[in-house]
Amino acid sequence: MLPSVEADTARLSSTALSGHIDSMSSRPEELSGQPFPAKLAPMLLQLCKEPFTREGWIFEPKLDGMRCIAYVENGRARLFSKPGRDITETFPTLSKALSKQPTGVYDGEIVAHNDDGSVSFERLQGRWALLNTAEISREDRSNPVSFYAFDVLHLGADSLFRSPLLDRRNMLESNFRRAEHVHIVEQFSDGIAHLRFAGNRSSKA
Repeated sequence: MLPSVEADTARLSSTALSGHIDSMSSRPEELSGQPFPAKLAPMLLQLCKEPFTREGWIFEPKLDGMRCIAYVENGRARLFSKPGRDITETFPTLSKALSKQPTGVYDGEIVAHNDDGSVSFERLQGRWALLNTAEISREDRSNPVSFYAFDVLHLGADSLFRSPLLDRRNMLESNFRRAEHVHIVEQFSDGIAHLRFAGNRSSKA
């Protein structure tokens, strides 16, 4: 069963709701055009004054986790945090699961869950600072995490850097292999309705 993200979707805000289907302007141009990129900077959020629904935009929940770009090549996954730290060894089971994905670069979020399936930022915090191998192994068994992909930047031999967002999303849906701890973030066409829905679910929890 897919872990619940109800607790986190309630934190949706206009700062994180939207992505224009034809825009990747927040990604530095100098990082495009590589056969297989060594490192990419994550696209950052842009502020807006209030939630909205508009043609040409899609909307996703802001997951309360850790931003991660996963590089998968030759059956090996390398995971990097938003500041560029290599966190592959910090999440060994997740790294192994992502290594089974097709060769590519996947942008997403690492998320931890409570026993009831709700998102827990606190449980994730207990994992990312670990350096001791024995502690990492113990937490990996008792406190597993999941990867929620929301974008694919490179697939096989093809750079998708300048491809429209909806094209990349379709490629993600067609190629990314969902598994127990590997998912694709939901998307919505009505930002205002989804924000209202998330708030109502939270108030009933």
